Amino acid sequence: MPVISFARAIAGAVRRFPAAKEGNIAVIFAIALVPVIAFIGAAIDYSRASKARTSMQAALDSASLMLSKDLANGAITADQIPAKQPPISTRSTRPRVRRP
Repeated sequence: MPVISFARAIAGAVRRFPAAKEGNIAVIFAIALVPVIAFIGAAIDYSRASKARTSMQAALDSASLMLSKDLANGAITADQIPAKQPPISTRSTRPRVRRP
């Protein structure tokens, strides 16, 4: 019998819901909260990606400046610079995770 009374309570609440005037701000707030949280998450992801890109760019700039300095000082010659490096993903020291 408790299941029937619970079902009646839910049915009564559903019937009263369209006409209810009190508490509507909570419903609007809950609905509006979903896109706000999504935008906050997107902003955090974008800022992390931007920071990683800036870090990679700084490393590349530093390496190219060191290379030009060594070439200018005669510490290395152009023949000692490899023509092509493998992609960064193959030179990574992180273990690769194979997906089934």
